[in-house]
Amino acid sequence: GQSGAGWVILKGAGCSPWKEERDRQTDDVQDDEPFWLHRVYQLGDPLCTAEIEVPLLWDAVEERIVSNDSWEIIRWLSELAATAAPGSVRISNTVEDVIGRKGGGDDDDGDDDNKPTLFPENVENEIHRRHTELVRPLIDAIDTAGIEYFKNERRVTAEVSEARTAIFAKLAKLNELLEERRFVAGDKLTAVDILLASCLFQFDAAYLDAYFLRECEGCQGSILLSDAHPVLKAYLRDMYGFLKPSVRFGSYRHHFRLHKAIETTRQLYSCEILEDEIGRIPSIYDELPNLHAILESIEKHAGGRPRGTSAASSFTQKITKIEGVPVPFWFRNDTFQRFRDLDLRDDDIILSSGVKMGTTWVTKILNSLLHDFDDDGNTTPMYMDDSFPNRLGQTYPDALFPSRDVLRREMADLMAKTPKGREPISSNFGDFVFDDLIHQPTPRLFSSHLFGKKLLP
Repeated sequence: GQSGAGWVILKGAGCSPWKEERDRQTDDVQDDEPFWLHRVYQLGDPLCTAEIEVPLLWDAVEERIVSNDSWEIIRWLSELAATAAPGSVRISNTVEDVIGRKGGGDDDDGDDDNKPTLFPENVENEIHRRHTELVRPLIDAIDTAGIEYFKNERRVTAEVSEARTAIFAKLAKLNELLEERRFVAGDKLTAVDILLASCLFQFDAAYLDAYFLRECEGCQGSILLSDAHPVLKAYLRDMYGFLKPSVRFGSYRHHFRLHKAIETTRQLYSCEILEDEIGRIPSIYDELPNLHAILESIEKHAGGRPRGTSAASSFTQKITKIEGVPVPFWFRNDTFQRFRDLDLRDDDIILSSGVKMGTTWVTKILNSLLHDFDDDGNTTPMYMDDSFPNRLGQTYPDALFPSRDVLRREMADLMAKTPKGREPISSNFGDFVFDDLIHQPTPRLFSSHLFGKKLLP
């Protein structure tokens, strides 16, 4: 963890040349004596002035630092595992089912091009794009929001304010992206998921309170202990199932010592305090996050995470057109025709909008006006009642099964063909069918991305 003297390995170093040094020490010296990481940097370069960072890859033969860049280290280790002899790298059964393959296939059939890897060739561009555009900027913004805040004696500078804004903007984008796919790059667990999960595991346990992010404009609360980011919560629970043996929530406490480390360094260099007074710097936290509550939350089942298609295959899917208009893969022509032939009522409301133009937001506003509040602004008995469609977000009419009879029949056929089964697209809308949509309470609300005569004749 971190301390006033930088990163420390509490049980000592287990690699050369420090292991040999420890072995030569007398019996009265404890083997698990703390080892300060700055010694590694100084041995690699005695004049080193870089920040002491982790993770760190050390070459024990040449006694030099290979890298302290997490992304680079993940890539090297993945390549090493992919080229290792059969049986030398153990992968748990749960990870085996979801990890990508070097050549983009689904199974390890012994071919070198189909070995497990965190960088499958068919989605490698997508992996690097999501890392560059989303995950790395999120991690950098969190670091800036914490380190620069304490370096400036807990003043919110323009740089800190910009970093805080970036954090919640990136979380919102990730929440949106992972609503449609199980993993960041598609339907396979890749390196970008390892990096993102490692960061987000620390959000509730450390960053949110250690870096005073709760007081930021745009902060909606924690990921695991609130419903502010429901998709990210499910994603983290999913990832925890794969990474649990390597996750130690207690180790994230070191972030709460960062302010002391920075303040100690600042005061020592300015000669404001003596070394024996270091421990007297007071803590600035009244209470630490409840790790028991966090563990209880993340241990819960992730729920219906999307299976989705891989980013690579999504570009090669056959395009279906209805009356000359391209439609998405979940489009059902039978329900579409029922929707077009619908007998409209005088008080029906139809919302037609373009894709990614705030349809969910407008739908929620309309629901509030129609059902949730009376003319005096008081909540009604229907407030937040999600027992009918279009209540907590839009419900695409053309994506629903026409009726429950059709749903049961088609799902039975699907289950017979596919042993593992598949969740119908209607599950994205609370398992509603078209019959539920037309029988919703009046005034009825219909929301669609169709337009003109393609919407209703």
